[in-house]
Amino acid sequence: KLNQKIHQLDKVLGVYVHPGMGDEGLALGSALLSIKNPKVSFLKSVYLGPSSDNKEIELILKNSNFSFEKYSVSSISKIASKLLADNNIIGLFKGRSEYGPRALGSRSILANPASKEINTKVNNRLNRTEFMPFAPVVLKEKFNEIFVSKKSLENIIHTAKFMTITLDVSEKWKHKIPGVVHIDGTARPQVIDIETNELYYNIVKDFYNLTGLPCLVNTSF
Repeated sequence: KLNQKIHQLDKVLGVYVHPGMGDEGLALGSALLSIKNPKVSFLKSVYLGPSSDNKEIELILKNSNFSFEKYSVSSISKIASKLLADNNIIGLFKGRSEYGPRALGSRSILANPASKEINTKVNNRLNRTEFMPFAPVVLKEKFNEIFVSKKSLENIIHTAKFMTITLDVSEKWKHKIPGVVHIDGTARPQVIDIETNELYYNIVKDFYNLTGLPCLVNTSF
């Protein structure tokens, strides 16, 4: 919310908040300080953590006595989006984990944002308090339609990729996606494009094709 207020100041053109804004950012800050005249640029990806291969995952599933099925990567988005459209809750675990405090599509719980009740349903299953806000993952091409600002949203697109700023939700969309809208009419989006995370993007896109909603609830897995 504070980052949003800073963006709204007259003399501020744009806001970029690094996704590793807590203690996890100290190592990167130290590295930058050690470099003379470092070239500073936007971080393109947060998928910098450890990963698990299929053999490791399969072994854990077998040892846990879970029933499971294997699918091709190309079919996962179709299956997941249909389950989400039918109001199921999905756990998405794929590739390297995220750097920073946010789940951004590698270790995410996804759900349909069309009902406010989804917050209570997921929080009860995770034993979390109702204070925990839910954020939307939004298709990049629909970002300017769902959110409104007196200033150009293009100047904060990089920070909106990492869920580090709240934005006002347009009146048209507040009632369509209540599961991700805060009590003050804002939401904390993650903008997703196919270049950043292809599977994650395709799940949201296929869900949009089924429901007309270009976003999903995304919370930490």
